[in-house]
Amino acid sequence: MCLLLPAACVNAALVRTDLIGGLGEFEFSADSSWQMQTDTGEPWGTRPATPDYSVAAGWSSYTGYGVDPDQDAIFRIQSGTGLKGSNCQYMGLRRAGNPNGSLVYVKMSIMIDDSSPHAIHHGDTLTFRLDRVFMTGYTVPKDASVRYRMQMLCTKEPFRLAIVNDLSPTTTPFAAEVTSKVPAEAAAVTIRVDLIATGNLGSAVPGISFDGARLFVKRAGSSSYETEQVPAPRNRSINSQMVFFQARQDDPYAVARDFDAVMLQYESEYPSALRLRYYNPSIKVLLYEHGGIITDWRDQNLADPTYSNCPFAFGQVLAQHLDWLYPWPGGVCPVADTRYPWRRDADCCFMPDHQNYYFVHMESPSYQQAWRQTVADKVTRYRLDGVFIDSAENVGISPGIPLVRTPAEVQSFEHSVFPYMKSRSVPTCMNSAIGILSEAPASIYFDPFWKPNAAFPPSQGYESNSPQSTPDTFFQEWAFMKHYSVDGTVTNVYDIGYWNSTMENMETVAAWNKTLPSKNHKSMFALTNGVDRPGDPALGLDGWAHFGLCSFLLAQHEDAWFGAEYVATNGGAVNVDLSETSRLGSPASGRGMLASDTSLQMRLYKNGLVIVNGHPTQSRSYRIFPRVIDEEGNVYPKGLTVQLKPHTGRIFFYN
Repeated sequence: MCLLLPAACVNAALVRTDLIGGLGEFEFSADSSWQMQTDTGEPWGTRPATPDYSVAAGWSSYTGYGVDPDQDAIFRIQSGTGLKGSNCQYMGLRRAGNPNGSLVYVKMSIMIDDSSPHAIHHGDTLTFRLDRVFMTGYTVPKDASVRYRMQMLCTKEPFRLAIVNDLSPTTTPFAAEVTSKVPAEAAAVTIRVDLIATGNLGSAVPGISFDGARLFVKRAGSSSYETEQVPAPRNRSINSQMVFFQARQDDPYAVARDFDAVMLQYESEYPSALRLRYYNPSIKVLLYEHGGIITDWRDQNLADPTYSNCPFAFGQVLAQHLDWLYPWPGGVCPVADTRYPWRRDADCCFMPDHQNYYFVHMESPSYQQAWRQTVADKVTRYRLDGVFIDSAENVGISPGIPLVRTPAEVQSFEHSVFPYMKSRSVPTCMNSAIGILSEAPASIYFDPFWKPNAAFPPSQGYESNSPQSTPDTFFQEWAFMKHYSVDGTVTNVYDIGYWNSTMENMETVAAWNKTLPSKNHKSMFALTNGVDRPGDPALGLDGWAHFGLCSFLLAQHEDAWFGAEYVATNGGAVNVDLSETSRLGSPASGRGMLASDTSLQMRLYKNGLVIVNGHPTQSRSYRIFPRVIDEEGNVYPKGLTVQLKPHTGRIFFYN
């Protein structure tokens, strides 16, 4: 995945804040969320999109009492009839038999969150607008009628406030809107477009087409619509990446502004890619999938969920592909079985710490073929930018794990999957948490020039690599430092050798790209992953996130990406200020050693320099010859000696 560094957003403009920006274009449908009214309740679910049942990503459909979703209702992504000849959402009824009115509608519900700056707040005044609306087929028999409307509902059971705008039928496109204040009693806001028909429609098929849905906001106490800069301004000169984006808790504006690539935490949240691209058209959004395990999320009725971060439903695997899994030797589970009782029908090897994660035969041709087809289809249907592959690794016998998966078996998976993914234009990013690209097994997995040798011979299944048979992106989950459990407490672990190996990995990728054609360039995601502790905090100039950033700057290049993430404590991305990289400018030298043990290193930049002490326990000092300014604005005269604490870094500017 050679992803180009996005340029600054020179075309950014100040526009009305649109709380559904990116979701109102109705361009495609991957899966259609549905709900229907029946005698026994209102069942709901997700169904594959079909030509006559396609609801745009981020929206869902509803069919009222007496309406057969398959026979009566039409939901279609209609081409060429939207804004400027784009797609739009069409909704229609083929017949109506309910004397009280047959109802169909398309809706979106948004939770209220007073703590998020780009969410709906109590006291807001919202305007739900459709930029383009027109109707068809509304000439019906005398004993029938058709009604069109748009609504905004503010709800929290049993509270319900509905503001309705009845729309006059016409084939001439027009704009329409409805406005409501968000009351304190509400927990969510639902926006929807309704079609209601009564009587016998005969051969008439009334329908409505709409495009350009917007949700503008006036904040409490303001008489003006809130505005924001779109695209979001970019304030850094390096690539940044985030693990993981969660649509229900992360601010899409802040994420799109601060990151160039994200991985979705949940497959079901693929529509959030549209929100992120609205604010940052260059952002890359990756689907997260397991490659080396199959997960079991079945409920008590043994039903698999619709969405999962594994390409396959576990029940289907048990029924049709049991050969993909590893049976327990002798049929005996060697570890305490803490699985839910209804999931104990699978007598196969699982991970001791995650007992719904089952090891899979990655070398199985049928598994490889099914995996690549399923994942490529998902990425393509969801219109994402690639796939992040986790758990694709060799496995050795250890307590609770009575099996061996060799690097050759993982390589077999790669050689089957990655050329196919390239043929489908699906970039791949694969995790190797502590991999060192100059050493096996990481070299076997990622080096496009690797060849079998005496230690890993062809007789054991090893084959020569190629740019096509290796991942596009090497993901180092533990970059520059590690974290382990020490006396029962997860603790950050610093090591000079490992610190250096991450920077060497970055330089190795750059060296590969000097000889590879541009279409086959590789990239690297370096994620500094640590625990926030009082004695070893994440934030601050002496924090480990800043140490990771400065270490990254020692070896960064256009195909390297930086991120920082909390583990074990509060989780999520670390809020690292990357704006200093723009002030620093472009690299003016390579990485330089300032200490014989390689613990102290420096790199010159156009407008400054970076110094990092990678020693785990000892401070280091360095005499800076030019006049410089530090990150807090302090001026250092020529010849000043700078002291760096263990595992810390500093950025200095010339002006």
